[in-house]
Amino acid sequence: MQAPAPLLQRLQRTPGLQSGRRLVLLLSQLGDFDSMVYALALVPELPRLEAAGIRTRAIAIGDSAGADRFCTYTGFPREALEVEAEPVLHRELGLYEGLKAPGGAWPG
Repeated sequence: MQAPAPLLQRLQRTPGLQSGRRLVLLLSQLGDFDSMVYALALVPELPRLEAAGIRTRAIAIGDSAGADRFCTYTGFPREALEVEAEPVLHRELGLYEGLKAPGGAWPG
């Protein structure tokens, strides 16, 4: 399966993910229920993926502090999570850009 060009360009700029077998998760906002549930379900499988030579990376809407909280709560490895405050990649791919509420996503 061929990934969309904006995602491939992003991976080319990410050390260790330029080629090979990869599982890339495009999560919405870190505080959203679906992102947390997906991470909680995936964490127990990460050792099997790694043993199979599959590198895992998640890209989500958020900031560094939110990423730290997300990883503490879910057990998802912080080094495998990229965050972007502005959903540039999500926008380029035509994906959900996150909740637009006063005060940001967390109060919503």
